[in-house]
Amino acid sequence: MSYRTRHVANALLVKARESNRQLTPMHVQKLLYFMHGWHLALTGENLVDEPFEAWAYGPVIDSVYRELKPYGRSPVTSFISEGDPTSPNATRYLMVSKDDQQFWSLLDRVWGELGHFNAVELSAMSHVQGSPWETTRTAGREHGDNSPIIDNGEIERYFRALAEQRQATGRVETA
Repeated sequence: MSYRTRHVANALLVKARESNRQLTPMHVQKLLYFMHGWHLALTGENLVDEPFEAWAYGPVIDSVYRELKPYGRSPVTSFISEGDPTSPNATRYLMVSKDDQQFWSLLDRVWGELGHFNAVELSAMSHVQGSPWETTRTAGREHGDNSPIIDNGEIERYFRALAEQRQATGRVETA
């Protein structure tokens, strides 16, 4: 089961607030990516309903980029809205239900391991040699595509290998 991307982004923003942390747009993008990767590795299913693209500074979901672009490098101070805010039936700030224990358990695990890193550190983790971003970006440049879509199968294989490494050694060198 995949979730609406903006709902997952809002859940990350809730978690940050609960942890007295602030997230920049780049933080949100990278944490979305790592959550998606671990979800794929653990379940074989997409976490979010939109693809990640291999942009110059790492994996990015275009719609989230556009929504959060006004913040620049500053902390995101409001949730991502959806629907027509002028409609009396509009639900403006949706996120994944608090009753979805599998989702929140994953978010807690990813947050526990990666939530303390700054956006630049998370970006560097997504850029390691052999990562889905790196291989997709390299292949895309060779074909003149500056923002190719990162294949979910490649993301799943990469994060499964990290999970196997963690199981074998008790730790992971890169997130």
